[in-house]
Amino acid sequence: MPITPITPADIQDWLFRSTPTKPRNHVPHRIRALWANLASLDQRQKSSPESISSTRVQRIRRRCETDAIWEGRIAALRWLIEFIDIKPAPKHEKDACKASDFYGAAPFSPGKDFDDLADYWMSCTKATSHATHASGHTDLNDAVFDKARTLICSHLNATIYKNLKTTVEDEALQPD
Repeated sequence: MPITPITPADIQDWLFRSTPTKPRNHVPHRIRALWANLASLDQRQKSSPESISSTRVQRIRRRCETDAIWEGRIAALRWLIEFIDIKPAPKHEKDACKASDFYGAAPFSPGKDFDDLADYWMSCTKATSHATHASGHTDLNDAVFDKARTLICSHLNATIYKNLKTTVEDEALQPD
């Protein structure tokens, strides 16, 4: 049972379609993310009387893809923050691979950037790793994702990529 009681507005927010002011309602958003690029989505749309319009089918397919991208972005950010060994929670993973396992690694220096990444890790955890209600986590948006990416890439480039004659960005932006 959440600390803050679930209201009728919360039920709308969690269980029903998105609205212009709330584009990512919890359950439908994750169903769309899960359904992206699965053949069963096309099968469902072909059997639905509502999906006569090919434009509607394309819009639904794209919505599923963008929701999957959003969830993937949050999972990727959380993974990367853990990889550079910033994780406010106790470490229980015996087989976790960290940047510190690689030659040339150095810990991320304490300070505001470290604190921001720790906050983003917690926000990612609360936003998508498990269901929460009124958690008060930092809003995850493009500015947060860009800042976190910049901090993480800068750290990796200054440590484990430093002597590799490449950058993490150059490696990430290869077509295959």
